[in-house]
Amino acid sequence: MRRGLRTTSIALIVTAASCSSEPANNGGPSGAQADSASARAPRSKGSGQRASAKAEAAEASKPKALKLISTTKVEQLIGDTDKATGSATRQQTERRFGIAGTDLGYSFEHDGAAYFLFGDTIPNGGDGLGRTTSQSSTDFALDFVTAEDSRYLRVHPVGEKLGGFEVPVSGLSLNGTMYVVCKTNHSRDEDAPTDISVLTRFAQQPARFERIREISRLPEGRFSKLSMLLAPREFPGLPSGGPHVLLWGTGRYRKSAPYLAVVPASSFESGEGTRYWSGTRKGQPEFSTAESQAAALVDESTLGDLSVTWIEPLGLFAMLYDSRSPQGLFLRTAAMPWGPWSEPVALLEGAAPELDRLRYKPGASPTSMAGPVIAKGKDPAELSGGLYAPYAIQRFTKVGPSTLELSYVVSTWNPYVVLLMKSELSLPR
Repeated sequence: MRRGLRTTSIALIVTAASCSSEPANNGGPSGAQADSASARAPRSKGSGQRASAKAEAAEASKPKALKLISTTKVEQLIGDTDKATGSATRQQTERRFGIAGTDLGYSFEHDGAAYFLFGDTIPNGGDGLGRTTSQSSTDFALDFVTAEDSRYLRVHPVGEKLGGFEVPVSGLSLNGTMYVVCKTNHSRDEDAPTDISVLTRFAQQPARFERIREISRLPEGRFSKLSMLLAPREFPGLPSGGPHVLLWGTGRYRKSAPYLAVVPASSFESGEGTRYWSGTRKGQPEFSTAESQAAALVDESTLGDLSVTWIEPLGLFAMLYDSRSPQGLFLRTAAMPWGPWSEPVALLEGAAPELDRLRYKPGASPTSMAGPVIAKGKDPAELSGGLYAPYAIQRFTKVGPSTLELSYVVSTWNPYVVLLMKSELSLPR
């Protein structure tokens, strides 16, 4: 079915020369990474020297930041026509599944395939579940899981209301079972958010998502958006009772730092034994039973969406996220789930002129790039797009002798589609 489609070579490349890989240092290690006791103690000359030594030691233990070589658009995944080139897309999602536009696309491995959790979908509504068995970004073939009526299966927890901005945000495969976290109970009042993240379990015959438990609740919750991984090893300092599921999350959308929670895999469904990373004392991680005690992993507070993957050949976690200040898509790495995390590497910055060929901007992008949009009553030609939700695709990660290649999806809002991107970075020597 794909043989008759023309594959378009995308020429857009953002290089290190046009996109700084080293945003300004924001003042050394965050307070969450410092010894919490010394941070509160009165400072004598001697204690100040000791604190400085600890700060220097924490800085030295950070992984060196990778250097960006290039960021490339591989293809547009959603819709039948590439909005930047006018060429036919490889995936043809509108013709094959009735999906003209969607966003997000958090991915996770399950039963030999990568699954993708997409957001609000047009024109037929709901949130779709994509799937691929491709092993490379160059031959990526995206399908959608279909329901009994042959339309795409909606990710909709039984008994839950899922309207606009109420979407699946993370997934995990554990002991052969697929788990999906959905964000529900959305409030449009940014000053009084009520969003709840809910854990669901996928069951079949009929296909459905069964609600299990609540994970976090705004306005005080810190895991509204999240990324989940089964710990690849039992890291020294984790609470007893492993193996553990690791959860990295953010609270208020685009007004939050990232946080870490750990749950014993054996009690993942009940949540019993959940602990929240609350800082480091004398070089050892500390955990609390209270979500309110979760400490910021890095000194940034405008994160929106994030994804964390494990790169086995490097022994590093890679955190991809979008931020409002500084604006753009960023990467950090760490050897331990709680860090210390490297300084951020900018994969795409908010002011880069190349963005006008990825998302629509009135007066800067050709009008042919405008639309479709999900915003009702809005003229696509007058609505600016933006890049968000950089979700890594674990199976497409490539590590060479001196380089790392990360593949990930990113959403553009206008046009309301998802792009497949690739960033190449040089490894520290």
